[in-house]
Amino acid sequence: MTHEITRFSPHQTAKVFAAIYGLFAVCLVPFFWLASRAAPGGAGLSIGIALALIIGYPLLGYIIVALGCLTYNLAAGYVGGIRFDLEAEAVAPGMPSA
Repeated sequence: MTHEITRFSPHQTAKVFAAIYGLFAVCLVPFFWLASRAAPGGAGLSIGIALALIIGYPLLGYIIVALGCLTYNLAAGYVGGIRFDLEAEAVAPGMPSA
């Protein structure tokens, strides 16, 4: 069965990606900070910059994804959305569906 994505909700989609980017930032920035401590001459990341990255990365991700969704919605209105096929999966009787 062929389906078409005709529209993305910019706010909802951007919120999800901002949460994902936030998790990446929280996980990765401490490693960047620790690695920067080994820089010659003590020219590493300050705590303030590290915190700014943790806040800025998801914020910038939100803005970029929201703009991407708006652009997609505009283009899909002119040329159509992305088409894809879905295949129904048979579920054995008594088994919960995923």
